[in-house]
Amino acid sequence: MCWAGPAAFSKTINVDWTGHGDFTKLQDAINSIPKNNQQWVLINLRPGNYRERVTVDRPFISLRGEGTDNTMVEYSSGGGIFNGTFSVMADNFVAKRISFKNNYNRPLVEEYNPRKQAAAVRVRADKVAFYECQFIGVQDTLLDDSGRHFYHSCVIKGCIDFICGSGQSRFENCRLQINGNEQHVPVGYITAQARANPYDTNGFVFIRCTVTGSGNVYLGRPWGSHARVLFYQSYLGANVLPKGWDAWTRENQVADITLAESGCSGPGSKESNRVPWEKKLSDKELNMLTIADSDRRLSGRWVDFGDRHQRPIIATDVIAKMSQIFALMWLDVAPRVSDCYQRPIPLLISVVANSSSDGIPSL
Repeated sequence: MCWAGPAAFSKTINVDWTGHGDFTKLQDAINSIPKNNQQWVLINLRPGNYRERVTVDRPFISLRGEGTDNTMVEYSSGGGIFNGTFSVMADNFVAKRISFKNNYNRPLVEEYNPRKQAAAVRVRADKVAFYECQFIGVQDTLLDDSGRHFYHSCVIKGCIDFICGSGQSRFENCRLQINGNEQHVPVGYITAQARANPYDTNGFVFIRCTVTGSGNVYLGRPWGSHARVLFYQSYLGANVLPKGWDAWTRENQVADITLAESGCSGPGSKESNRVPWEKKLSDKELNMLTIADSDRRLSGRWVDFGDRHQRPIIATDVIAKMSQIFALMWLDVAPRVSDCYQRPIPLLISVVANSSSDGIPSL
């Protein structure tokens, strides 16, 4: 691997646990960046298992590993949903080709480590993207807490509410792998989305994703009273239960919940036995929730999806012309009181702000 970073990065930091870099610990590398940082910094993470709890509390950091089988950040913590392995708490963060793992409950030994909320990653920041990363846990693996996020070609493993929170997030070409059998969990849940009111813009959209693994699973259950989740053109394996969704504690609020699927395939995609309150979205509503697919022509995007068959990259056309991308223009629609869909989740269309920096770097 070449250690030299592209010109768009203001600085490149190399982390190598063997001592052949600038730091041996990832947290030390992050701490070396000023808290008020306003230019993109690249952190190269050399192959190895970095056993540490990490918090990203500086903005404009790009973290690059050398493959999910080779580069892993792991920790063992069952101390609650907010005390996971890796936390992103500052805006403008990108990670690529890294595994994040919470070892608690792996393996599960009830008398030693009874099953608890144990996040591998928490994201409480705006404009965050993960490419070709892996998230490994059991319960609450990925706490997609708040902010606008993009996950592409990632693997997310767990069995209970393992993608949860109130983020405004798009998951594209991701693999959702259920590990319920190995954890002795008879029935699991992929999502627990926490949208709290009809004016919130958040929700989860899964586009061309794959659901596989071991153990029966629901597509999700509502954590919030106005939870919103869409599986779109995704493959649903045989372990997806016929009912599809569970109301959890929201049986009297299902009219306010938007749990939906459209254009899915696979043995678990049959909708004949779905819960009667699963939402059927119109073409207009589907377009609102998946608009980034049809809006590739727009320039100055935060995330450039590129060709349909290619891996997306951070928009390189922005580098040569403009600067950091601060504001995302997520198309919005004035809420209608009677409409439970109300505010859409069109994803990742950006407005570029003037600045003296070199802009968003290519990964």
